[in-house]
Amino acid sequence: MGSGDLVFDVSGAEVLKSQVKHADVRVLPGIGHLPMIEAPKETSQAYTGSLRKSVGSQTLCFGNLIRSKAFFL
Repeated sequence: MGSGDLVFDVSGAEVLKSQVKHADVRVLPGIGHLPMIEAPKETSQAYTGSLRKSVGSQTLCFGNLIRSKAFFL
């Protein structure tokens, strides 16, 4: 989520986080509604870091993500 998002206010991230178990919220400063396009490197690093934290030392693969119930906002 970007701090400059004009579609969803950044304050909504905390509301969603409170409803999704194990959610990982990261706000990218100055980024708008499409962080994967506006800041692809930073976005992929945030996703990868969250995935690694979620699945631990397991190999990052779809099956492990499903079992870990990893969610990202």
